[in-house]
Amino acid sequence: MLEEAERGNAYAMYDMAKIYTQGIFVEPDEEKAEKWYNRALSAMLAVNKEKKNACLQYHIGKMYQYGPGTGENLTEAAAWFSKAAEKEYSSALYSLGMLTLHGKGVAQDHTKAFALFQCAYKKGNPYAAYELGRLYESGTGTEKNQEKAEHCFCAAFSGFLNQEKKSRDNTLWYRIGNMYLHGIGTEADEVQAEKYFTMSSECGNIHAAYQLAKLYIRQEVQKLHQQPETTLDNEKIKKAVMLLTKAASQKNPFADYALGKLYSDGVLLAREMDKAFFHLHRSADSGNVYAQYRLGKWYLTEEYKDISKAVFYLTKAAAQNSDMAAYQLGKLYLSGEGIPKNVEQAVFYLELSAHAGNQYAQYLLGKAYLTGTDVERDKEKAYEYLKSAAEQGNVYAAYFLQHWNDMPHPDLLMMASRLMHHLGKIMEENVDNRKSDRNRMGIDRKLAGKVKAKKIAQGHAKDDREEMVQTQ
Repeated sequence: MLEEAERGNAYAMYDMAKIYTQGIFVEPDEEKAEKWYNRALSAMLAVNKEKKNACLQYHIGKMYQYGPGTGENLTEAAAWFSKAAEKEYSSALYSLGMLTLHGKGVAQDHTKAFALFQCAYKKGNPYAAYELGRLYESGTGTEKNQEKAEHCFCAAFSGFLNQEKKSRDNTLWYRIGNMYLHGIGTEADEVQAEKYFTMSSECGNIHAAYQLAKLYIRQEVQKLHQQPETTLDNEKIKKAVMLLTKAASQKNPFADYALGKLYSDGVLLAREMDKAFFHLHRSADSGNVYAQYRLGKWYLTEEYKDISKAVFYLTKAAAQNSDMAAYQLGKLYLSGEGIPKNVEQAVFYLELSAHAGNQYAQYLLGKAYLTGTDVERDKEKAYEYLKSAAEQGNVYAAYFLQHWNDMPHPDLLMMASRLMHHLGKIMEENVDNRKSDRNRMGIDRKLAGKVKAKKIAQGHAKDDREEMVQTQ
């Protein structure tokens, strides 16, 4: 291949760039990859002047799409894909479909994207088959059809396996691993998922590294919950931490979030809140909505209370459609705890949360509109919000609805609701205490023993009483 590239073969130059990018049989080298991408693009543009080849036009489009050798230009990428798509080149049809689906470089048009994927699928493109499956499943650009979705996913899976026999592509291995993991187009198979994620991660794919680590963590946590006396696979846990750390170092915010959870939960690792905060802050600052919400919640607790930071992170999470973050903000502004009370802001965030289906926000708004507390009394709105919450199993909302016409004043309902809530808490505590008496020598002791042993192995003192958080 190197000889072909040196002789001026544009495709060989492109393949040389991919070899250095993905580290196929060589160490990854961005500088060498960029050099070959530059040479490949120049050669392709020169050849295209003489003959309008669809494959060539597609490759030029890919280079403009991702930027190697030229800098990212999605409008230019779409133009080159369109030229190749006119010649019914399947990869170009698929790539143009993806840009059209997401409105990148071209106007967003779900129906047109669906049509482009269909054309590519008919020509045997498994990537297009996969996207068609997703569109049929969600009813995007077409009518929802689960049977057709399954058919497309199966075709995609079969196509990926056929491609895998002919190439060493870590992205393809990652896709196959993901389909095995979630049972998409095939039966779910964690052994096969682990195999493909391992192959992909060993070639530098950080997404595969993240998924492999998550698989290991889930397996160990499941073992612990199913058999508390079981022996954990410490090597697997160490490998998971190593994979997550590697992915996090390459700016994967999900890996940082997973590490933050590991260090804060204190189940598979000793609880180290300094490390937990470090990774969650890095994840949140990279835009991870789950990290933003978790930090916001932590900063509301007595142990780490900082209302200004809580508002900062919850606001960021709410801006990314986190209904729970919006609910927490609504409660904060309504109570005026640590910040000036702001009913307008409270209603804004509670309605944002309620319209996203959050039953707690629906109940709180329903209660407020029923009693006229902080807002103008509106029985019609109150009923609708309480009905929505009750339909999701909210027992307090259901109680209000059941007694809607029983009492002359809503304050009496409120008193009854509070009493019911209080009695429920007492019963819950009594049940928990009895369970605790029976089980205190069971899972808690075993979990504590495992964590203590892990702490000692990691250099902690034997009498280190650092709190352990058990996740249920």
